[in-house]
Amino acid sequence: MDKDIYSKAVEQNVEHGVSLTNEEEERIIIELFEQGKTQEEMGKIFHIGQSAIAMRIKRNKILAKSLSDKINISSVNELLSGNKQSDIANNYGITQGRVSQIWGDWITGIKERVQGKRTDLSRQATKVDLYQEALLLLIYNEMINHDNKG
Repeated sequence: MDKDIYSKAVEQNVEHGVSLTNEEEERIIIELFEQGKTQEEMGKIFHIGQSAIAMRIKRNKILAKSLSDKINISSVNELLSGNKQSDIANNYGITQGRVSQIWGDWITGIKERVQGKRTDLSRQATKVDLYQEALLLLIYNEMINHDNKG
């Protein structure tokens, strides 16, 4: 479905007073997030403020967890693509400190697997682009080998 058409349809329904169940609203929020909409943009679609969207997400633990996982994955991929932490934070309605924490957790997971402390495929390896992670693992191994030689 065309992203703009979907957003406009939701907005038109809201404008015409169509009531949504909590489940419908949650499904729509996830769909809009997956389309790349920020909390601010979602607020405009629902004709409410960004903070109201944030509160809806926060009060539903399943929705919050789902979006948190998606934000973690998206943030790492955006950092790997060269985007700034501040821009990523603004896009997802989180703090720059949270973006930094997500990145640090991801790097720690890579280091632990390289050092043999983690033998599982961890949540990062199963959710983040595996090609990018494999490349970083190779780079990290090269850095360790270079440090050990020099």
